[in-house]
Amino acid sequence: MPKSAREKDLDPDTFIGIGLPLGYSSKGFFKQTKTSLEQAGHNIRNLLLTIPGERVNQPEFGSRLHHLLFEQVDDDFIDEVEMAIRDSIEQWLPYITLQYRNTRT
Repeated sequence: MPKSAREKDLDPDTFIGIGLPLGYSSKGFFKQTKTSLEQAGHNIRNLLLTIPGERVNQPEFGSRLHHLLFEQVDDDFIDEVEMAIRDSIEQWLPYITLQYRNTRT
C-alpha cells in the first residue's frame, strides 16, 4: 500500500524531490528534499525565477515577475506583483494554496 504524504514526510529514509539550485550533496549526486513543504518551497522559487519562454518544451512555464523588475512603482504595482505570483502558482502549482494578508494601510 502506498504511503500518504504525511507518512513520507515523517519517514527519515524517504526523499520527496530534488532541491534547487542543483548541486552535489554528501549523500548523493543531487541535494534532495525530505518533506513536502520543503519541496513546495523549491518549486515556488523555481517557478517565480523562471522567465516564460526560458524552459525548453514548456515555453509558458514561469512567472512575469522578471518583466516587472524595472517598472515604475505606483499605486497598481503591488497588485501587479500579487497577480503575477497568483496566476503562476494557480496555473503551474495548483496543489499549493496561498493565503493573502493585507499589509497595506
